Amino acid sequence: MASRGRETPRDKAIKNLNNVARQRLPPDALWAHQQVASKTSLSPEERMPDASLCLTVCAGIERVLEIAISTHFVISDERAALLFDDSGKETSPLALFASKIKIAEALGVYERDQREELDLLRSIRNAFAHSAELLTFRSPAVADACESLYIPHLWFRVDDKPIDDPRERFMISAQLLFLYLEDPRGPHPKRSSSHPAFPLVQKR
Repeated sequence: MASRGRETPRDKAIKNLNNVARQRLPPDALWAHQQVASKTSLSPEERMPDASLCLTVCAGIERVLEIAISTHFVISDERAALLFDDSGKETSPLALFASKIKIAEALGVYERDQREELDLLRSIRNAFAHSAELLTFRSPAVADACESLYIPHLWFRVDDKPIDDPRERFMISAQLLFLYLEDPRGPHPKRSSSHPAFPLVQKR
């Protein structure tokens, strides 16, 4: 039995995992991860598996969403970080992806359409993370969800063909929302009403 007050190997392992999970990478590094995840020039054997891609990409979106929300704060970065803390020590009001999505709409970071798009991305992520099946973007439920994403309907490939591959649709929606949320040209506090990149994700 470990001595009371002494950090055990188990305690240390959990602490290290929490530190890794809460690591805050700068937007440039997050975008680099998005680019690696989305490479389509690789062979099927070299491409990131669908589940890994979904979780990696959504983690990046969640992080830049925190950054966008934080532009509305008047507290220190340290106190702001506690609002997003999901280490489990205590309930933080903005620990969950769903909570961040809701509060960002309430703050005017984006409008209802973008909130619904983010909620759909979050639901796709949750399916990959929690399903007992080994899902891919071709799995019926996931493919149907990707078809329901509206942002890919706003864009076409350079050959003017519609974007109908579920994985590609997911990545286009995710990356455009990432760029909108991260865009340093955006106002502080970040609001859709005065953001020059809002047309990228605006439903029309």
